[in-house]
Amino acid sequence: PFEDRGALVDEEAPEFRVLQLRLVAESGEVVEVVAAAEAVYRVSATADSRDPAFDLQRAAYHLGNRHVPVELGAGCLKIERDPVLRDLLLRLDMQVASAFEAFDPEPGAYGGGHRHDSDVEGGATGEELSRNAHASASSRTRPLA
Repeated sequence: PFEDRGALVDEEAPEFRVLQLRLVAESGEVVEVVAAAEAVYRVSATADSRDPAFDLQRAAYHLGNRHVPVELGAGCLKIERDPVLRDLLLRLDMQVASAFEAFDPEPGAYGGGHRHDSDVEGGATGEELSRNAHASASSRTRPLA
């Protein structure tokens, strides 16, 4: 690993940033915080894809449309394991590989981000904001005469 502005980056997997932070106490003691590995899928275009960038954008669109937390990498996406999403991605002709790695999804437009279904709040801040926004928009819409 090498140090870049205080964050350690694993050279073995350069397409993803590794969550690692060093905190230095006034006493000089160093505490290192490292993201735990978890069950994820790495999603990429298939080897025979005619347009891998488009295929990856298409997969990201469908995942985003479902409010799925996604980590963006060079040439691949990373998501929490979900067999329903795996089937969706396979139907989109994407390559889906299981891995056990740190996961750092984009925070999203609503400031949400990494969630676990076991979180007290369901980790669904963005989902709740989205539902509220859709409900608000629906209440302002009038039926056509």
